[in-house]
Amino acid sequence: MLRNAHRLFGVHPRLCAATVKAGVTLDFDVYVAEGSRSKERQDTLYAQGRTAPGSIVTNATADNSPHCFGLAVDLYPACLDGTFNPQGSFGDRFEKLAECMKSIPGVAWGGDWTSLKDRPHFEVENWRTHTSWMLTTIAIVAGLALVAHAI
Repeated sequence: MLRNAHRLFGVHPRLCAATVKAGVTLDFDVYVAEGSRSKERQDTLYAQGRTAPGSIVTNATADNSPHCFGLAVDLYPACLDGTFNPQGSFGDRFEKLAECMKSIPGVAWGGDWTSLKDRPHFEVENWRTHTSWMLTTIAIVAGLALVAHAI
């Protein structure tokens, strides 16, 4: 069963479809921890372990995070005891979740990364080439050009 599905609001339809498929087909609950993320939230996470207390949890600033463009989602399988606990014991459930998610073409898993593995993280493959990221980046650059011209 899929838990916290409301957190998929603003997330790319491909990731939503993969997440719903996982929630329906897997024999354990799937929890949506976070989908689309504000730039402020991303900056807060990036500061963690750098200028704020805690461990480093991301290498992505707001301008370099697919979450800020609705192109990523963080999911957790239910723990082996059936509860939701990000520090819990999952057995091979992350791998089963990843296998299901990646069965939808164009979905990439943070657990496949070589550095700072991010097992809860799923994103649109090659997200930087996706239209929503490109249009947002163009709008930011165009806005900066307008501001510079006005000064």
